[in-house]
Amino acid sequence: MGRKEKTILVTIIANVILIILRFFLANISGSIGLQANAWHSFTDVFVTSVVFIGLMVTRYGGKKISAVSKKVEHVLAIFVSLFIFYMGVEILSDALSGEKTELRYVPFVAAGAFFGVVINYFMARYKIYVGEQTGSQSLIADGYHSKMDMYCSIAVLIGIIGSLFGMPDLDKISAIVAMVLMMVAGY
Repeated sequence: MGRKEKTILVTIIANVILIILRFFLANISGSIGLQANAWHSFTDVFVTSVVFIGLMVTRYGGKKISAVSKKVEHVLAIFVSLFIFYMGVEILSDALSGEKTELRYVPFVAAGAFFGVVINYFMARYKIYVGEQTGSQSLIADGYHSKMDMYCSIAVLIGIIGSLFGMPDLDKISAIVAMVLMMVAGY
């Protein structure tokens, strides 16, 4: 396994950690924004896994395996896109409902969300750096995708912190931002 593949594997593991962290924090706090961000991270694992599989097929596969993997990749991409849109509609309907949600354990959850932003930042820098060093355009593109995820995570963090200052609707707004970005990625 080369440097590019190892980089992708490390970032897949980091994204799985982010998914677990964000779903845990969303569950204990009631944050719709964190839930949306967790689903967004779930899609990132898929995108990064496709990049990983593509790199592995390029390295070890023949032309026949490469052609089959592209067809499977397209089918999986369509399935994941449909799943993303479904989750987006579900979370958007929750965010746009008139119900007020009182976030719980906000300081703890905000610290965990900040940790997620930091992980996104270092993943983006790591992918871009290794991509530039190895000449991997797909790794660089995935790094910029992680950078976009970092900005989405910052929006969610602002939504969580807003509830400390009497602005609970910021969490719903951050969920909408996260879902729009996720749906764009699904498209």
